[in-house]
Amino acid sequence: MSTLAAVAGYAATVPADRDRALLLLADHLACVASAPAAPLAPAAALAVRAHHGDRDDIFWPARIHPGSVVWPVILAAAPAGTPVAPAAAAGYEAAAVTAAWLGPAHAARWHATATAGHAGAAAAAAVLLAGARDPDAIAAAVGLALTTAGGIGQTMRERSPAAWHRAAAALAGLEAARAAAWGMRPPAGVLDGPAGVGELLGAAATPPSPAGALGRTAIRPYPVNGFAQSAVAAVIALRAEVSAPDALEVAVAPLVAAACAGPPPWWDLASTVARAWASPDPFRLAPDRPPPRVRVHAEQGRPVQSVRLWPAGRPGDAVEVDAAPGGPGPDTVALAERKWAAAGAPDVRTLWTLAAAAVDDGDAAPALRALGLA
Repeated sequence: MSTLAAVAGYAATVPADRDRALLLLADHLACVASAPAAPLAPAAALAVRAHHGDRDDIFWPARIHPGSVVWPVILAAAPAGTPVAPAAAAGYEAAAVTAAWLGPAHAARWHATATAGHAGAAAAAAVLLAGARDPDAIAAAVGLALTTAGGIGQTMRERSPAAWHRAAAALAGLEAARAAAWGMRPPAGVLDGPAGVGELLGAAATPPSPAGALGRTAIRPYPVNGFAQSAVAAVIALRAEVSAPDALEVAVAPLVAAACAGPPPWWDLASTVARAWASPDPFRLAPDRPPPRVRVHAEQGRPVQSVRLWPAGRPGDAVEVDAAPGGPGPDTVALAERKWAAAGAPDVRTLWTLAAAAVDDGDAAPALRALGLA
């Protein structure tokens, strides 16, 4: 079986988790609503605005952000009356499986959300256009989209313009699905051929396997970058045990320490931990007391999502957080609602209502109107 057929097959058969789709769409709407209007086509505008505050969802195993590519396509192109959870499941899965196949060496040089996002957007659009999760339709759309996929890594090094990569992936995926529905087909070796995506973009080319991405994708609840989410959770846990330390120490994976060494402050882990400790509300980082000094340690072998935090000189009081908050679990809905409430309009009830209209009734029009796009 070709890699393209495997990606399409997993996208066509992964369970369409309605409750997770509802949560992730509501979170997407909250992210978009917090950003100013953008003078772009609807799918592009939604993608750009979703990343405005760098709070869009994340699939941690591949460290990509599928929702800010998949949901814009669904909201912009879903036929009226078509429940969208199956399209979302296909899109998230195609993006995650493609990203895992591309592997870490690709992600070190390219923006994996952009590359794999082409596949996710195309798969979601193919399901909407076909009215079913047809693996042949998904394969044709994904293959066409990946003929133009990419996203230069310098964008990530300079932190700009990652939002445009999401928009470009959404637009390319949507139009590729339309071209495939019209009858256009990709090269047979688009992924595996000697001049295909795998060879040119440095894919690890590990045989694809199912990801269950819709059910495993996490929201980013706290107003900090993705790598710092676990650190804020650790601050909350440690603050319940100790009070007023002069200094804190935090151990993270070397990749996290390097990525969060600043500047700017958003990418400075020490500053983030200090502000979180000095802020009474972790969903609104507004210090009301002097922040402690913070020292960051890069600890070999520590997983990317995990954090150890302790008062300086008191390692026995350390707390450990093994996984970033916002993933599958009993606390995620409460975390999401506090995130949305802190962001302001629309209110939490409205977000759930708008998301349910699309997920359950196939009516994206209310969400688009609320976002100023219809």
